Amino acid sequence: ALTLLLGVAPAQAQESPDPPAAGGWGAHALHRVDVLRGDRPAWHETRVAVQRRSPAGSLGAEAARVERFGTADATLAVDAYRVLSRRAYANVRVEGAPGARVVPHLSALAHVYAGLAPGWEATAGGRYLVVPGADAALVTAGLARARGPFV
Repeated sequence: ALTLLLGVAPAQAQESPDPPAAGGWGAHALHRVDVLRGDRPAWHETRVAVQRRSPAGSLGAEAARVERFGTADATLAVDAYRVLSRRAYANVRVEGAPGARVVPHLSALAHVYAGLAPGWEATAGGRYLVVPGADAALVTAGLARARGPFV
């Protein structure tokens, strides 16, 4: 599969959950296309979001349209980040799509992230998915290392 991403985000709508000291509003829009092999139709995903940041964290709302196998679903999500300390933060996200056919009816997650040393971050959390006939609970843990001039 080949994935193409097209996005628009003003400078204050950074990807990092670390809020700016002064806070502020941000917004972004994204359209993603996954081109599949053979004669299968491409998968499309369009997302628009707004976010309010403060020194304590951020709160955002997102609307999406996801198309898979020629069928489209609409979703709404609320995403919150809370600063726990200078080197740690938490994320809670709930996304719903009642009556969905290609995405979960409900996706809820909670994660805690902690900076361990320059460039190193640990994470632990969980996710719960509601899909017709087979709900799933996942537990996650990870360790990541960033390299480069931004560390």
